[in-house]
Amino acid sequence: MDPEQKETRNMATQDRDVRVVVYTPHHRIEGTLVLPKGERLSDKLNVAEREFEALADARVYAIATGDLVHEAPHLAVNKTHISLMLRVE
Repeated sequence: MDPEQKETRNMATQDRDVRVVVYTPHHRIEGTLVLPKGERLSDKLNVAEREFEALADARVYAIATGDLVHEAPHLAVNKTHISLMLRVE
């Protein structure tokens, strides 16, 4: 998504694009997570009805080697596999 589209979407919905690093048992995933206005990262993770978290501009690295193993414009991560999610600036 180009910056102009992203800005338009965010202005209309008051969503925030947040850069995160997600750790699973085998991968480190860097990407952008959309947070609704007033919602914290922990709020988003604690929604029981949602099994997956969507990331944009994702890069997946192997924990064991640090090698980049996959890049994707959009990626869904099963929340049961998330060990840790950190917001990065």
